[in-house]
Amino acid sequence: MAEHLPFTVRYNDFAHQGTSLRDARARVVTVEFKVSALKLDAHGEKKFIQLLGDRYNDSTGVATIVADRCPTRRQNRDYAHYLITALYHESMRVEQWEREASQRSEGDFLGVMPTGYRVPTDVEAYKREVMERLGLAGEDRQGGDRKLVGAESPRQWN
Repeated sequence: MAEHLPFTVRYNDFAHQGTSLRDARARVVTVEFKVSALKLDAHGEKKFIQLLGDRYNDSTGVATIVADRCPTRRQNRDYAHYLITALYHESMRVEQWEREASQRSEGDFLGVMPTGYRVPTDVEAYKREVMERLGLAGEDRQGGDRKLVGAESPRQWN
């Protein structure tokens, strides 16, 4: 059944005694689906999971989208489907910085900053690299600070 109908849409109806016919909890819509059912390539699936964030369960492979922003259930259901569509198309798109990361054979684009640089793990080595690029390697701290004012823009390093 899950093969033919991969999406599960859940909502609740509330009946109660009173003057108000509407219950705010009735507008909440939850959509669950397996990411593997979307037929994405490896890059798209990794990016889709990264975009989902904590809405993805690693152990089951199920993504959960909860929509409760709109005033009616139908609007929230449409909004949840819109979010899934937007995530799908964004995950299929390959940005230039992702191409550059794969060309440098860093393997995965995850953990790569949009500028193409990895988050530094060795802070001292990173400081030395920055000082070398600025032409301030081996300078004392105060002399280096004065030279930084007239240094070239980091955007010109590439």
